[in-house]
Amino acid sequence: MTKEVIKVPPTDGFDIVLVQGSFDTGLAGLAENGVSLWNAEDFARLRVMLGTSHPVSQRWSWLAEDFNYMNDADADILIASGAYNPLLKDPASAVQAHRAGKEVFLADVVARDLRERAETDPVRARASGVYLLKRKDVKSEIPVTALGEYGPTRFLFGEQVTPYGEFLQKADITSVPFYVVDAKHAQKQESHFSRAFAVYCLLDRSPLFGDDNDLRDDDGRVGGVRSYAREAGAAESSIGNEGSRLEGMLKALKPGETFEHEGAVYARLAKR
Repeated sequence: MTKEVIKVPPTDGFDIVLVQGSFDTGLAGLAENGVSLWNAEDFARLRVMLGTSHPVSQRWSWLAEDFNYMNDADADILIASGAYNPLLKDPASAVQAHRAGKEVFLADVVARDLRERAETDPVRARASGVYLLKRKDVKSEIPVTALGEYGPTRFLFGEQVTPYGEFLQKADITSVPFYVVDAKHAQKQESHFSRAFAVYCLLDRSPLFGDDNDLRDDDGRVGGVRSYAREAGAAESSIGNEGSRLEGMLKALKPGETFEHEGAVYARLAKR
């Protein structure tokens, strides 16, 4: 099990941490640096901000969301936000399952909770934390001009779905592949199961992998952002977590300036 921590030089006050290693090792590396795993919206935002040549755009990464596959006749797919991603609850067990050549099976109570939260409308799903993707709606290829019209990508990329589509167009990408587990494979499993979600590099047309089953991979990639410090220097660990209004307030700060928001003092970090 290897772990390589790469701290990308600060860009406009943002510290970016990239970790190479198995899924559990990578998450531990992020935690050691005070950073949480970025989600799809944050990842897209960074690519748009930093451009096509930046390591964030040139490398692939696992993201905070996951794809949960039902083994019933419908074989529906439940895409969960980081808050409800079962793989993040016990990453070591998930890696061990993949080392043993097994799926990461869901406990009945977990599968039931995901089903109850699931919404077919991507806007409502953003609030509930789980998007229900019906098999009939699965597409193998998504035009970048239609990312904002397709439920899964609207759910995953949120407010960044249109800017990210425009970013991909500028990189001469016309469509992105979208990979999910085959319905027949899901139906023959002993229980519902989870697969990791990853977005790959621009060189490969930035495909969306909702079927990643190799969390043991020592060449795996995760990342996160430490962007602004709170009172005693504790770092915020993802862009956008405070919402677009707070993000705008933060961006307006000059290095060394502070402001108070909901009882917390924020400061803009100077470049190091």
